[in-house]
Amino acid sequence: MKWRTLIVVLAALMGPTLRAQSATPVLVWSDEFNQAAGTQPDPAKWGYDLGVGDPPGWGNNELETYTSSPSNVLVVSDPAATDGRALAIRAQAANGSYTSARIKTQATFSFTYGRMEARARVPAGVGCWPAFWALGSNIATAGWPTCGEIDIMEWVGQTPSHIKGSLHANGYSGGQSLNADCILPGNASYSDAYHVFAVDWYPDQIVFSMDGAVYEVQKKSGIPAGSQWPFDLPFFIILNFAVGGDFPGPPNSSTVFPQDFRIDYVRVYSLPATPLASLVWAPGPPTNILAYSPGASQVSVSWQAPLSTFGAALSGYALERASDPAFTQNLTTWNLGGSTSYLDTTAHAGAAYYYRVSAVSANGTSAPSGAAQTAALASPGSSKLSNISTRGFVGTGSSGLIAGFVVDGSSPKMVLVRASGPAIAAAPFNVPGTLPDPLLQVYSGSAVIASNRGWGGNAPIAAAAAGVGAFAWSDPASGDSALLMTLSPGAYTAIVSGASGDTGVSLVEVYDVQSPGSSKLSNISTRGFVGTGAGGLIAGFVVDGSGPKTVLVRASGPAIAAAPFNVPGTLPDPLLQIYSGSTVIASNQGWGGSGPIAAAATGVGAFAWSDPSSNDAALLMTLFPGAYTAIVSGAGGDTGVSLVEVYDVE
Repeated sequence: MKWRTLIVVLAALMGPTLRAQSATPVLVWSDEFNQAAGTQPDPAKWGYDLGVGDPPGWGNNELETYTSSPSNVLVVSDPAATDGRALAIRAQAANGSYTSARIKTQATFSFTYGRMEARARVPAGVGCWPAFWALGSNIATAGWPTCGEIDIMEWVGQTPSHIKGSLHANGYSGGQSLNADCILPGNASYSDAYHVFAVDWYPDQIVFSMDGAVYEVQKKSGIPAGSQWPFDLPFFIILNFAVGGDFPGPPNSSTVFPQDFRIDYVRVYSLPATPLASLVWAPGPPTNILAYSPGASQVSVSWQAPLSTFGAALSGYALERASDPAFTQNLTTWNLGGSTSYLDTTAHAGAAYYYRVSAVSANGTSAPSGAAQTAALASPGSSKLSNISTRGFVGTGSSGLIAGFVVDGSSPKMVLVRASGPAIAAAPFNVPGTLPDPLLQVYSGSAVIASNRGWGGNAPIAAAAAGVGAFAWSDPASGDSALLMTLSPGAYTAIVSGASGDTGVSLVEVYDVQSPGSSKLSNISTRGFVGTGAGGLIAGFVVDGSGPKTVLVRASGPAIAAAPFNVPGTLPDPLLQIYSGSTVIASNQGWGGSGPIAAAATGVGAFAWSDPSSNDAALLMTLFPGAYTAIVSGAGGDTGVSLVEVYDVE
């Protein structure tokens, strides 16, 4: 079919050959259409075809005029979409005329070979003709059908239980295309629900599927004699909603406008060089696995569904537990249903465990998720957070290094707060670009309750530092700053700035100095600038005591850019990594609206993250006593302000 309608595009590259080195498809580009409702498609990904075409009717005697108006194409809220939002291409009728939209990646993304996939819901009514398709990028010079056309999905209202997948080229085009129909059983309509439409495009064959089931395979070896196979050159993607035309015929009185063609997402994957014998793909691995101990001899494990199921519905999960990270020792497996959480009540108090999970569909079992490491609590309250430290860049104005901490309990608590600059420039740290003259101020609310500039070799501070195991400051005349304070229960903030208005790297530390009483440091946080390379925001904390401790660690970027904080220049995509020594024991990029994390945040009084699809990162972990480091960097190599928080979860 010639210059027809609707394609779903996924990419941001120009003309690569998409070959995966792994045995499964690898996502290379996507548009999840998860921006704010009412906005239009991302102009960095999509352009428009406008008007009535040349010749009028887009070569098919279609009735619509294409526009770029938000009345014809916009993101909408849709609870049936995977993230609650979808793109709506909306056909409108007025005074016997029709308007709609046709978007394309012709100027932004083209590729050769790979998987094109869209989850979409078609409109309803005679005369409606939505499509998801691709055209050869050389159409301007080669013309149609020489350029080639891949129709991943076309649907017309006269046959609501059918979709068609087609190839067009010289020798097989228009009514003589190579095509097949996929028919829903029981006369069900494609308008009733979302479905996943895809093609796997290889050099010598193109495989069409719907909801993970293959219904058509077109091979280069099977095309008509004397015809061409142009499917070895770059193609671009199109999504459109035509009204009327040679294929569907005109609307009739039963068709009610406006009508929407809803697209949940469009994704493009690279593929292995050769297809699997089954021609279908097992789901991708589950994401964001969390394991922590909510009580003695218990471990709560949760995860999120895979990003990619490749169309086939998930039938369940397989959860594994082992006592070693290679999953070779003391292995236990649970075959679960569709739940994305499990409470392990067979854990031994004080033992260390590793958990991982795989997703299962009719097309196979995924590779396992990353491993989540945890300890099982022996008894509540046997450990605590004893100190936190943060290294980051101190800027000017409001870009100082900000550390927050809470004294929790019924009695005063003695704390040591230090701000290092010159001390970490010296051996053995040798940190470059340090702040030469840290000014340390401690706030209660908006009031400064103590400040220091230059510790002056203070003996009580030196003794307290030695008592808590802090590294020694050797130069009593250095510009490093410190405060030893006894504070009532409440929230406090330590702010480090350059005393002379200068900038540089500083280390701020808050230590629990042992003193009689029932109070403790219950959470610690720091806000600072995240640079590139070694310029990440680094927060250290210590679990002190005789048994494991459950902690919540969060790295906010988008969350503090929004009201009521409105922090400028925030990090858009925090990557949070937790280290024990030099080993990464857990990481997260995008918290995904995790229920256990949201519940833990509420329980400790942390401010709520309102957007489950934000790029803020978080981890909920049960850790043995010891020293740990949380490092925040930009997942995309970018920079900005982030807030790191470590909470003691009772």
